[in-house]
Amino acid sequence: MTVADEAPIKLILINPRYDSHTQITSAWASDIHKDVPVYHRLEGEQITPDQLRSILADLNGPALIAFYGHGTEEELLAHQSENTSRPLIGIAGVCVLPAELSSHRIYAVACLAGSKLGPALQGASCEFIGYKDDFAIATAFEDRFKSIVNQALIDWANGQSVKEVWSGLSKAWKDLAETMRSTRTREQPVHMSFRTLAAAFALFNRKSLMYFST
Repeated sequence: MTVADEAPIKLILINPRYDSHTQITSAWASDIHKDVPVYHRLEGEQITPDQLRSILADLNGPALIAFYGHGTEEELLAHQSENTSRPLIGIAGVCVLPAELSSHRIYAVACLAGSKLGPALQGASCEFIGYKDDFAIATAFEDRFKSIVNQALIDWANGQSVKEVWSGLSKAWKDLAETMRSTRTREQPVHMSFRTLAAAFALFNRKSLMYFST
């Protein structure tokens, strides 16, 4: 079978929605189906390790798992509150472990997971794109940030390599920063401050962006 004949990778979309940040990223995730088919979507109380395991067990090949939510250095979180958190994917514990995700691809729109979870997934033969530091959103330009994040996922789902997706994502963050800087001088002072912040956040995300290939 040629590459052109291969079936497209199945996209599993996971988006918690329990605080102001995940309300934003969940809305971003809601637009993905307009551009690529979503094989399965997990939201809210559906997001559990056992539910993800059940979905993966029904697959005949690798999946692209896209997570829009909160993360730590070692985990992607199904839920988080002031006193507790429930990990979905992590390097230890009762969550889904890297060894259970062998051959799958993980796209993490979340803070910190590129630091330790990303390398652990690579060690289990997973490809990973995510952020090693915080993931920043400039809410005044939320649509710009959404477009960059979602386009990278679309590109990966449509067959680009992990390195190509990472490269395009890195360039998109850089281009956004340059756009914010080049146009801000024509704006009113309050708009200039929003653009300055957006440029800084875009460059922060670019610096934080990580990929791991197999």
